[in-house]
Amino acid sequence: MFVRKIKNPNGKTYIQVIDKSAGKYKVLKNIGSSSNEEEIKTLIIQGKNWINKELGVQEIDFTNYQQQMEDLFSLITE
Repeated sequence: MFVRKIKNPNGKTYIQVIDKSAGKYKVLKNIGSSSNEEEIKTLIIQGKNWINKELGVQEIDFTNYQQQMEDLFSLITE
């Protein structure tokens, strides 16, 4: 599965989730459309999140990894 962007002559970009099986492309979900770049980025993220949910993928949040490690080590050394 992957997220596909299709540019339409009317200026909008359509975001779809696609599956390619047996050499054929199948639209699994239409996420939405927009002509605004920020909205398109948001729609792409929504599409990737939909794929992860369908596949049962879980993500680990490492955004505050350094602080979490420092907190853990401070508990050990006290």
